Amino acid sequence: MSTITPLSAQSILDALRWRYATKEFDSSRKVSDEDVGTILEAIRLAPTSQGLQPFQIMVVTDAATRHAIRKAAFDQVQPESAPHVLVFCARPDTGDRAERLFKFARQNQTPEESIAKMRKNHSIVTLLNTLTMSRKSWATHQAYIALGYATMTAALLGIDCCAIEGFSHGRVAKILKLPKGLYPVALLAVGYRSSTDEVRPKYRLPMEELIVRV
Repeated sequence: MSTITPLSAQSILDALRWRYATKEFDSSRKVSDEDVGTILEAIRLAPTSQGLQPFQIMVVTDAATRHAIRKAAFDQVQPESAPHVLVFCARPDTGDRAERLFKFARQNQTPEESIAKMRKNHSIVTLLNTLTMSRKSWATHQAYIALGYATMTAALLGIDCCAIEGFSHGRVAKILKLPKGLYPVALLAVGYRSSTDEVRPKYRLPMEELIVRV
């Protein structure tokens, strides 16, 4: 079994206390390809329901496209001032990915009865999501898990970011020429904070009010 060198609790909490929803990025500072790759790999490794990864990530660096996304985000400056914008898109149809998952399981000597159970569970989840009209909602929830992983990884790397929900989903889909079946649900602007950006005190509920031990 592989092992890792654990990060200290203090280093993790320091990174989370340091991060904030950056409002203005320094457009002259670029995030290295290596660091962007690490954030994207964290997204790829994030846990998802049945391992299906029902989302797609669009990585936007083109200046004109980022400007257009800014306009679609009600003129919030982050998508344009940040050098990278990750667009998290829900992908409710997972049939093809499920088949690839079953094939992978078979190649790794997973018993056929276990694969049959995986297939049955996938069919049940798909049916329930279809009947309740919640397939897109389910995929969106999975994308948000990956968004959390991206945000935390950026903080641990000392990279700023800002998650954005306030935008015209339809306009962003048109700007990116997204195919049918992909729905933009969140943006993540990634870069380095501007020296003029105001860092306000972080407000959070007290631990004893937020966390209930049962």
